[in-house]
Amino acid sequence: MVKTNPTYSIGTTAIREKNPFNVVVTLPDIDADGNTCAQTFTALQMVMRTGNQVLCKRADGSQAWYTIDAERSRPNLIYVKRVS
Repeated sequence: MVKTNPTYSIGTTAIREKNPFNVVVTLPDIDADGNTCAQTFTALQMVMRTGNQVLCKRADGSQAWYTIDAERSRPNLIYVKRVS
């Protein structure tokens, strides 16, 4: 797991699966293992394939762990699931 605070410089957003019409989260630049995450859809596909968690920033500025929903996501629409 990432020990430092992630950065959100790319500004890629995703939709939470339980509230797809309102709340979005910002994906970090790296996933929990330190791999590139939000820069390209190919990077996101790798995160989906491995099932790595990402520490997303919510609209209120707080952070929470999510995984990317590979079944619903596509290049211009990314869905995330909250990790319990």
